[in-house]
Amino acid sequence: TVGRWAPRIGGVHPAESIFRTLQGISGVVPDGPDEDGGDEQVQELASDIMAQLRHLTKSAMDAGCEGLMVKSLHGKDSTYEPSLRSEAWIKLKGDYLTEEGLADTLDLVPIGAWRGNGRKAGWLSPFLMAVWDPEVEEFQSFCKVITGFTDNDYRHFTESFMTKLLPGPPPYYNVSPSLRPTFWFEADQVWEMMGAELTVSPVHVAAYGTAHPERGLSLRFPRFLRVRPDKPPTEATTSQQLRHMYSKQARRIGNVGAADGEDSA
Repeated sequence: TVGRWAPRIGGVHPAESIFRTLQGISGVVPDGPDEDGGDEQVQELASDIMAQLRHLTKSAMDAGCEGLMVKSLHGKDSTYEPSLRSEAWIKLKGDYLTEEGLADTLDLVPIGAWRGNGRKAGWLSPFLMAVWDPEVEEFQSFCKVITGFTDNDYRHFTESFMTKLLPGPPPYYNVSPSLRPTFWFEADQVWEMMGAELTVSPVHVAAYGTAHPERGLSLRFPRFLRVRPDKPPTEATTSQQLRHMYSKQARRIGNVGAADGEDSA
């Protein structure tokens, strides 16, 4: 919202001054008209009021948005600068709040990765994650993850995985021909991850045929939490568990199979 208007009100300004300017503008439309067809106004919220944050996040998601953008109003880090990432501007999505997102975390196995771009050049990113299917004894592609890592995580995982590269996917990796990472590595780690919801995927093959005869399941907004050194890859989340989770999710929030794909990278 502020980013759209900042160039029109002159250069780089702290978010607080931009917000005060917007408050005085008649007919500001940050994201389109409201339900009554009128102009939607900028809202300010004390960041420590968690109940209101939850309410606003839910309202945004009910309206078809991904969540909220939480912005600092004070200090040198509150300025808007195009294409610049800042810890003062934070995305707040539904799964970040304990009452939203999946009811449980997932234990996934990294089996491949691409070369990072931009700030992540020189590191592996994103990572291709898989679930385990004990019935056919194979790892099935489930999602790509690019969120939740610190710079130290990226350095550590890049150094670690680059020492154990495979020439190609082993026969027990079930991955669509349209999804080919730059690097493959042996399945020897388990990562605990969180996401917003399970989705039907035309690309990934995990729990294939659960919600659609020719599609698998994937994870919307996957986020890395931690490594699980206590678990071997064959004790990761299974395709059978995904089917059960998807069934519970469908009963809880309705027909979740309507939207395909993933939002992971």
